[in-house]
Amino acid sequence: MFNEDGSIKHPALDNHGMGSIFEELVRKFNEENNEEAGEHWTPRDAVRLMTRLMFLPIADEIESGTYLLYDGACGTGGMLTVAEETLQQLASDHGKQVATHLYGQEINTETYAICKADLLLKGEGDAADNIVGGPEHSTLANDAFPSREFDFMLSNPPYGKSWKTDLERLTGSRRGKKDMRDPRFVIEHAGDPEFSLVTRSSDGQMLFLANKLSKMKHKSRLGSRIVEVHNGSSLFTGDAGQGESNIRRWIIENDWLEAIVALPLNMFYNTGIATYVWVLSNRKPEHRKGKVQLIDATAWYQPLRKNLGIGANPPAVYFGELAEQADGGAKKYGGIDSAPEMRENLHMSCLPEAMLEGEIPDYEDFLEQRRRLMALKIKTWFESL
Repeated sequence: MFNEDGSIKHPALDNHGMGSIFEELVRKFNEENNEEAGEHWTPRDAVRLMTRLMFLPIADEIESGTYLLYDGACGTGGMLTVAEETLQQLASDHGKQVATHLYGQEINTETYAICKADLLLKGEGDAADNIVGGPEHSTLANDAFPSREFDFMLSNPPYGKSWKTDLERLTGSRRGKKDMRDPRFVIEHAGDPEFSLVTRSSDGQMLFLANKLSKMKHKSRLGSRIVEVHNGSSLFTGDAGQGESNIRRWIIENDWLEAIVALPLNMFYNTGIATYVWVLSNRKPEHRKGKVQLIDATAWYQPLRKNLGIGANPPAVYFGELAEQADGGAKKYGGIDSAPEMRENLHMSCLPEAMLEGEIPDYEDFLEQRRRLMALKIKTWFESL
């Protein structure tokens, strides 16, 4: 926005700002549709948390080079672009130069088109070529990158969505799971040459995780890191020997699971489901081997007037610091850390300068300062109109 004399009155919005406006428009037209709630758009706070959990634990180990990033349910591409920016910034802060290549797959035509158009408009034609989508390009039934392995992978896959049609396409028949031969979902493990990871046809979210696990790099120095959001059913559904249970067994017996973070409720559009961030790596540091960290972050939120997809607005600087624990913050593994315990163990390097002096600030004081800063920004913005 410009003044009459041509000077800038309000600077242009960046990609995240435009994404937030788009998401708000989508919410207004779709907030009554509970079936689709939270399917395509992930709150910005959750995306930032996921990218920090992805990169901060290995920030000191990132070397100059080329890295491949992948999202098998990429929607409008927000996760990929935030992940790319986070990696680039961390590399720059450590004096490294990295090149990134983005890969994504999306079944929804509209969101796929937005993702592709965004990359094209930014002049990233090569990256746009690596975004594949449309109804015929379901990640489960039609893997667009079967021979690729990736350094970093993240997603918010659909929860509780039937994948029966995909199953029929994979097996070529209506006989179902017994005819499954996809090497992503029928593997060799624990002496069983046909160890099945095939889940119930009513919910395919854990198959998105199995898809990523099949694309891990096992020969590179850093291996691969995966961060994915799930609802609670991924933690407990499936009897022993069934797909969901076998996926969990496969992960645990390979010691790939680093942590699970329980997020606040009401994080996603028009729904109050409980969600959990799973963090996986095939290059666990020595002090994490044989252990899984469970983090209860359900109380870390600031209530907003209405659930707008950031209904439980987790302070980014606090959530960002959860990732710091992987490199020597909290030393409590294998248990559930309560919010007070977490705060005592955090290194608050992301806090503003004024809050770095003295003791770690009280969480409520932190929220109050954050509210005041936001109120001041809003007041300043209105006065400038």
